[in-house]
Amino acid sequence: MHSFVRRTGFIAFAGLGLCDGAPAIAAEGLEVSGYVNVDLAVVTVGGFSNRVRELDKAAITYEADFEKLAGWNGATGLLSLLHASGAKPGAEAGSLQGINNIEVSRSSVRVEDAWIQQALGERASIKAGVIDLNAEFYANDSTGLLLNPESGIGSEFAATGPGGPSVYPQTSLGLRLAYQPTRDTYLQAAVFNARVGNQGDGVSIDTSFDDGVIEVAEGGWSTESHTKLGFGVWRYSRAQDDLFDVDTSGNPIQRTSSGGYMVAEQVLRDGGETGRTVTGFLRAGFSNGNTGPLKSSWNTGLLIERAVASRPDSQFSIAFDQATLGDAYRAASAAGGLPLGARETHFEMTYSDQLAEHLAIQPDLQVIIAPGGDQAAKNAVIGTVRLTASF
Repeated sequence: MHSFVRRTGFIAFAGLGLCDGAPAIAAEGLEVSGYVNVDLAVVTVGGFSNRVRELDKAAITYEADFEKLAGWNGATGLLSLLHASGAKPGAEAGSLQGINNIEVSRSSVRVEDAWIQQALGERASIKAGVIDLNAEFYANDSTGLLLNPESGIGSEFAATGPGGPSVYPQTSLGLRLAYQPTRDTYLQAAVFNARVGNQGDGVSIDTSFDDGVIEVAEGGWSTESHTKLGFGVWRYSRAQDDLFDVDTSGNPIQRTSSGGYMVAEQVLRDGGETGRTVTGFLRAGFSNGNTGPLKSSWNTGLLIERAVASRPDSQFSIAFDQATLGDAYRAASAAGGLPLGARETHFEMTYSDQLAEHLAIQPDLQVIIAPGGDQAAKNAVIGTVRLTASF
């Protein structure tokens, strides 16, 4: 409970009187919002520890309409600050993909987003600043309830680069161009700094570009009724060390890290304003598998909104995903005395509902088959309860 109070204090301080001042500020073109997550997670079967672990995250977001604020036509902006801390249940479960999407390696205040977007006519825009790659690319709206990080960005992409791509918990400078040829089609491309800054100090933003950039492009179909089919590609501009192969001098061979992905979702049952809506999703991605531990992943599942007829805010989601380990990673592990299998498989089931107007509860159950690809390891079962207070 002390973490909940501490993170709420962070929100109140950063919001500068959020509850009392927000309506007046919003009328002038600035909207302020925030939330606090507190998770209690335990590996009940398997893993390396069966202790209850606490994780927490607080975020405050400022959204600006610069036309209302300063007469700057077509310009908007966003600043998002967060503080996250707590235990590391993913490591205790032995998972390569992780089990909780708010887990961090170290506690710190972080800048998640700090960007300005300029409309270029009615169908195009340009965005520059600190940008969360996963808010723009490799994203499905219908996977947002799930706690498994794989449901945010594919594990084969998330585990690449010198510190991971520009996604939570550490983002980087980027430039994104977007264009809508028609109302339901889209094209977008971006470059991001491949170095995401000092992992121990989330406030710092790297401006050196010493590790080059990540280039990403995606296009497809997307409608307001949550029907989407998108295809994307990504590539690092600077070569990285192979995890296993070396040259005649014993130095790692340099490889260019690249890959591709697809995302899809479709409303299977539209319940309208008061009925049950069911949305299915499917995602898959691949990488060259030489510079990161994973070479491919896929996941599929369902989101059910108004899962309980008498509970308008109730949601239920179920997902199944699988990641394939890269050959270089398996070879390096075998050379170190730990032969690994080809895959790690996850199953997740979760339910969310409002306890009060600004307070939600979400129990979650996950099962990991062959954690870390270790076929000799006991399958892990993880239970989590998340409380979310929004302001």
